[in-house]
Amino acid sequence: MSLPPPFVLKTDRPTLTSDGTYIMFTKPIKDIDSAISFFKEKMLINDQIPSANNGLYSWLLKEEGLIMIPVESEQEIGSVHANLWSWTPTLGKVLAAGELKKEGTKIEYNLQSGSFMKPNLKTKADQLRFIQRANKAFRTLGLYPIFLKCKPDGIVECDIPVEDLSGKMILDTATIITPDVDIFLYRQFFTEEPLDVPLTPRTVAQLNNALGPKKAGRRRHTRKRRSLNKRRKN
Repeated sequence: MSLPPPFVLKTDRPTLTSDGTYIMFTKPIKDIDSAISFFKEKMLINDQIPSANNGLYSWLLKEEGLIMIPVESEQEIGSVHANLWSWTPTLGKVLAAGELKKEGTKIEYNLQSGSFMKPNLKTKADQLRFIQRANKAFRTLGLYPIFLKCKPDGIVECDIPVEDLSGKMILDTATIITPDVDIFLYRQFFTEEPLDVPLTPRTVAQLNNALGPKKAGRRRHTRKRRSLNKRRKN
């Protein structure tokens, strides 16, 4: 697999701000060196991981270590697996990848990665092999991993076929509100495309819970890829 561009930027979903509005950050990247430096400082490798804050992360297991980075925008800016891969060339080949939720020493994770898992995760035997690799890496660091395996063999209810092998989605079912300070920096790094994407009632409720009712829900919105794709087709 050849190296991707130095910064991969998703544009299939927008970033949610603290006032309930959406912004799409796109290329051209205005200051790529500063952007890469900013996000690389957020990466956690091996022994840095157990003391990491609780929250949502992308994770990548390589031959020489486990890498995590917090996911701080619905657009997953700076936290896509291709970036973690290209920014850690000395750690060897990729062994597994996915998303996780950290709560203390408990790690709930999946094997969701279009770049690395989708081409290689085809059977239950593949799934078992990747789970064993991931569990060993997490346990070596003193963590307690739980793969979000679908019922009837697993512990969670799943909604779409892809979850049967990769496990329950984490990021696509979360509402991620990007901190104001990060929005400020994103505007220095990237091109900005304001959007008027309506919010779902669920997202409004979560915004109200996180921020207070006065800050949330000025605009209403449908869910991530589906709503954005529909908007673009229209």
